[in-house]
Amino acid sequence: MKYARLYDQLRKWELSLSNSKNNFYEEFNEANATGTLEAINCDEDLDVIKLDLELNKDIVLISKKMPENQKYIQITVGTPVAVFVENRIPESLVDREHKLEKGLFAIYCTNYNEDLNWHLSKKNENTLLHLRMSKSYFESFTNETSNLKEMMDLSKSFYLLEDLNPMMKIIFDRIFSLDRHQLYYPKRIKNLIEALLYNFFTNITNRKEVKDNNKYSYNYEPVFKAKQLLNENLNRIVSIDELTKSVGLSESRLRVLFKEIFGTTLNVYHQDIRLLKAKENLLNSEKSVSMIAMDYGFSSSSHFSTAFKKKFGYSPRDFIQQQEGKSA
Repeated sequence: MKYARLYDQLRKWELSLSNSKNNFYEEFNEANATGTLEAINCDEDLDVIKLDLELNKDIVLISKKMPENQKYIQITVGTPVAVFVENRIPESLVDREHKLEKGLFAIYCTNYNEDLNWHLSKKNENTLLHLRMSKSYFESFTNETSNLKEMMDLSKSFYLLEDLNPMMKIIFDRIFSLDRHQLYYPKRIKNLIEALLYNFFTNITNRKEVKDNNKYSYNYEPVFKAKQLLNENLNRIVSIDELTKSVGLSESRLRVLFKEIFGTTLNVYHQDIRLLKAKENLLNSEKSVSMIAMDYGFSSSSHFSTAFKKKFGYSPRDFIQQQEGKSA
């Protein structure tokens, strides 16, 4: 069968989601699928599955219900098209306060103990990390604050998601760029995973603190609306006047609350996500650097190149040459 080998390897993933601690690596370069699937047993506390596939057919896998005494917590990081679990999560558990924004990367965390669907979409790049953490390792993060302990209480079911901020996206990309033959590869993976998790848990506890603080409670939703407007307008500069009119906050209030919640300024956040999307398109488009710069609202190719080098440490052309050298 055309998809027999692919399904066979993906069944290993399903098994890994449940109880396997075996390492495996499979590379696909076929008409039906291109990319890689890898499972890494970092240590007794952490197993990681790396999936990077482009398919010509939608595939749905089901992570079977864990035993009641299961010792693991699942966290998934990746493209929203790669995972749909909300339709199988009870309404009462869904994180309504921070909905997934279409087209962006996100991190999902749940201890929900039922079957979950995992949807790999055709004609899309399905890129995700699936983490299986021991409960003690998980609690080493959540026990840091009372907010985290409340929101991720293991005696109750919970389901949370968070968009990847620019720093988390950089870490995510670094994990996928590592050479699996490198010395200390599992330890390198775990170090990067921990950096990703520190950002995730910090963001979760920060938004809980803002919500619980009375002086911010009224303005909590408009700040996330401002962030969504920035995410939806990557092809141009969004003025502060446009943002304040759209969300109903004063300029000073919006600037202060945005920095308080997301740890960065409006301008820096918007430029960072535009640079990240432009970086992706440098490899996936036949457009010139100057055309991509214009697509993401930069006034000139030189302005784009200067911002790009300041952000990533190399120019757009150097980046393209580096990637072409790797694939040669």
